[in-house]
Amino acid sequence: MLRLLLGLGIVAAELELDTQVQPEPCRGGSCTAGTAGTGFVQYRNVVQKRASLFDDFCQGKTGLFAAPADAEGNVDCQGYYNCFHGNEAMQLCGSGRRFNPATKNCDWKRNVACDVQTTTLAPGLTTTQATTQSSVSPSPSTSSPTDPSEFCSGKVGLYAAPVDMAGNEDCRGYFNCFHGDESMQLCVPGQRFNSDLKNCDWRANVECVTAPTTGGITTTATESSSSTTVSTTMGTTSTSVVEATSTTLATTQPGGTTSGKIFVAYFANWFQWWPAPYKFMPSNIAADKITHLNYAFAMIHSSTFKIRHFEDNDVSNWGTGNWEVPCSQQPAGCTKGLYEQVNDLKVAHPHLKTLISIGGWSFNLPASEDAESARRMSRLDSGWTEYVFSDMVSTAANRQKFVESSIDFCRTWGFDGLDLDWEYPGFIGRGGRVTDKANFATLLRELRAAFDAEAAASGRNALLLTAAVGIGPTTADNAYDVPALDETLDFINLMTYDMYGGWSPEKTAIHSQLYAGEGDSFGGGIPLSGEYVVKDWISRGASVSKLALGLVTYSRSFQLQSSTPGQGPGAAGQGYGATQPYSKQVGLASYYEILTLLSQGADKTYDAARCGAYLQKDDLWMGFDDEESVRCKAAFIKENGLIGGLLWDLPEDDFINGSPIVTAFSQALGDGWEKIKNEGIKVLEEFLDTGHIRSTVPQNADPQKPRNVFSKANYADLYTTVYNMCTQRTPNNWSEQLYRRYGEAMSDYVQRQVLPALKDKTDVPLMKELLHRWINHKLYVKWMDRFFTYLDRYYVKLQSVEPLHNRGYSIFNQQVFTSVIKDTRSALLKVINQERQGEHIDQDLVKGVIEIFIDLGLNSSNLYNTEFEEAFLPATSSYFVRQASGWLSEDSFPEYLRKAEAALQAEEQRCNSYLNRTTLPKLRNVVIIAVLQQPQNQLLEKETGVVYLLDNDKREDLARMHRMFSLVENGLNPISQAFRQYVTDRGNQIVDERVEQQKQVSSKTEALNDPTFIQTLLDLHDRFKGIVHECFSQDSLFQKSLKEAFEVFVNRDIGKFSFAALMSSFCDRILKKSGERLSDEEVESRLTKMAGLLAKVLCSL
Repeated sequence: MLRLLLGLGIVAAELELDTQVQPEPCRGGSCTAGTAGTGFVQYRNVVQKRASLFDDFCQGKTGLFAAPADAEGNVDCQGYYNCFHGNEAMQLCGSGRRFNPATKNCDWKRNVACDVQTTTLAPGLTTTQATTQSSVSPSPSTSSPTDPSEFCSGKVGLYAAPVDMAGNEDCRGYFNCFHGDESMQLCVPGQRFNSDLKNCDWRANVECVTAPTTGGITTTATESSSSTTVSTTMGTTSTSVVEATSTTLATTQPGGTTSGKIFVAYFANWFQWWPAPYKFMPSNIAADKITHLNYAFAMIHSSTFKIRHFEDNDVSNWGTGNWEVPCSQQPAGCTKGLYEQVNDLKVAHPHLKTLISIGGWSFNLPASEDAESARRMSRLDSGWTEYVFSDMVSTAANRQKFVESSIDFCRTWGFDGLDLDWEYPGFIGRGGRVTDKANFATLLRELRAAFDAEAAASGRNALLLTAAVGIGPTTADNAYDVPALDETLDFINLMTYDMYGGWSPEKTAIHSQLYAGEGDSFGGGIPLSGEYVVKDWISRGASVSKLALGLVTYSRSFQLQSSTPGQGPGAAGQGYGATQPYSKQVGLASYYEILTLLSQGADKTYDAARCGAYLQKDDLWMGFDDEESVRCKAAFIKENGLIGGLLWDLPEDDFINGSPIVTAFSQALGDGWEKIKNEGIKVLEEFLDTGHIRSTVPQNADPQKPRNVFSKANYADLYTTVYNMCTQRTPNNWSEQLYRRYGEAMSDYVQRQVLPALKDKTDVPLMKELLHRWINHKLYVKWMDRFFTYLDRYYVKLQSVEPLHNRGYSIFNQQVFTSVIKDTRSALLKVINQERQGEHIDQDLVKGVIEIFIDLGLNSSNLYNTEFEEAFLPATSSYFVRQASGWLSEDSFPEYLRKAEAALQAEEQRCNSYLNRTTLPKLRNVVIIAVLQQPQNQLLEKETGVVYLLDNDKREDLARMHRMFSLVENGLNPISQAFRQYVTDRGNQIVDERVEQQKQVSSKTEALNDPTFIQTLLDLHDRFKGIVHECFSQDSLFQKSLKEAFEVFVNRDIGKFSFAALMSSFCDRILKKSGERLSDEEVESRLTKMAGLLAKVLCSL
């Protein structure tokens, strides 16, 4: 009788038990004719009555529903119900999201309107899990010292909620701070937030010390294997609450349970003895499609209680006497056994976890029922009996031997954990005793404690602990302390197959069906199905998030009473179906044998209502899983929050043709990666390759804006998938694998699409294709960075690995750009030279390709400098050296300068148009050296050089000359010297002419009063001063040259009268206004000029 103590009231529900049982079958190749198969369980006629503490919202409903906006605890429309039984509790979306009734999932707040913006969290401490406990409400005067709405202010990252914060029951509360206003979230019941690991962890791993709160309320939490008691004391009032069972299918996890699932598959080692082509070896395992591999089976020695291999070649160097040491620890020449071959798969598939599975159907089968199996057991262990499992768990000493052996065996052979396939504890007649149930629970606790302690001491990951369990009520009652299994096991493998078969031939049924159809029943009317089993185990205290649903690669068959076509489930049978050629077991066929029957004309039907398949060929009827049914099961797993699926077994799939069952389930289950790949990466790649965008993606009204490849809902879904995969508890955390697969996906696309597109292309076609592929790759990286934001934010930082954005760019650099960089550089140089020669080029194309060098430098110019600039600058120098040589031989000095200036301006424009700005000073320098510095002497020696320009007063050319050679270091020195010499020569010529004139003048007065000489000098000074000002930009070097030139000739001996006397006479003429009438301004101007000329005379004295 089950009693539920609710507050002060008592509700009792009685269970009427029918102890009648049915014969049980065996499974797989260990069976012999006439024996039944593994996985089948005993059943009873049971009327189960369960009491619930949840609200009544889900009554009469099935599916996902938004909670009423004003419901208690529905903060900002985050609440929703996952209705199944009618009594589910409200769950909450993660921070920043609301439940979207249209899409039936948690969506970004901006996509969901909310009539009630905020509500307060219910003050009670409510737990909804496989067990449900009532609320304990503090006094109204009690308040948390920390306001949840303000906790995230100024914080970014994951933080444990303060233990005394309202709503933080049993230290489950945490905050994922980003914007500063996030709400508190809760770990699933049974877990607490681990501040060290930054994720939800098992309660046993996290200490929770609850401080006394205002009002004198003290809360303490005590834990046992089967119940949780919460006691509150307030004054003299005391209330004790004992957990009641519940049948809720879904638990709340951050962001939902759409990914991070596991796919456990059994490798049965006896299939190595099958004839070709179905001989199955470790090399045939589809390791890329599964997450966990259970190696079936090893045995327990009857006296030492240590794990022992079963097949001789399980171990390495079998038959040599040195089989207890792996080849990895032996000299060369060692022959690896199957253990090592299986674990070697992890080198190429590091995501894979391997477990050694202990037991199996035949291990506990009495010799009277299976003499051949008993003979094989006795060959390996002469003391073997069907009681070995029961003997091992019966005493602490025996259990300790097994526990120590488990650790040693797994570490020696490289297994990641232990899977217990005891079929079944407490089963009388199969080596069981009534004490097995309690002893098995004790063994599991001891294994868990030992595994955790060994991990802590060694620094290695803790070994996994799992069990394959029978699925019927009687077996569960007699064999399993379900809360203890839930507490200690990493996951629980439900053997939801072999539910029907030829051992009960009255009517046909699909032995692995997920749902029961009309009329399906076993025993006392139980609608046996996978769904039924899941509900039953949850009701017994199992967490849905630990349950793995069974699926199969074989059939159970019946012989029909007639060959009438079209017979479905429920048809009349009369025994086992015919034996098939490879499996050679009555009533069973491997999937490849099923496919053979279909190719021979058997009629197949997929029964969507049952989520199973069946075929008929004459009077042969088989029920089995096919690709469609395992997809259906994958959907069930994801929708209801199970941890994943369990497959028996790999060898019986059509593995020589791609393992269709394994492949279909792996893809449909979507270990998360399949979802990301199919709904994210493939969609993105299709857009990059074809430009196609799904019609469901809304687009911008403005055609000038970029098109949307994904809708907001698509993006949020993919982001959430990554988030879930990164926040799973080890060993189901996918962060490391996602980081690796991020790069693998890009590398795969590059190899498939990018490199073939670039092959054999050169020059402009190469540049166009490369730029196109680079633009696509940047978009690829952009979206991948968005999907994987959570991975980048936490895993990358914690592991100090290359950020995802940089990694995406590095992949293109290493796999694409490195292979074409030489041809790309040559193409760029060729195109740039074509533009220099007057051809029109696509500057946008050149700029885009140049930016690839810059972008791939990862925010530095190193790649641009080393791979482009260091080739471009010498090539530019060579080009202009050749140009300068041609100009020198063909052009005048002014024309040369015009071309040089135009070239320099063109290079500057080129740099502004498509080169990196850091190149400009280096490029200018290269051109200046090539066209000005190196040929300067030759230029100045040209007949059309400086003298020619001054003679012809080519002021525009003189100015250009000054501009150009001012760019050359000390380039103006020879020009200023030439200018000084030119002015000196012209001045001396005037003086020489004056000396000759004075020889002809006899009158002193006439000679003294003649203003021509002084005026000529003044005009000469004005001209060259104007050149210095207008053409040489008042350059001090040329002002000095002009001054020095005048000083030379104004101080020469000019005969009868000195310069001073002539200038004095000239000034007198100006002041006396003799001759031409001058204005005051003209007088002042001439006197000023005279003063300047006089200064040169005086300075020379």
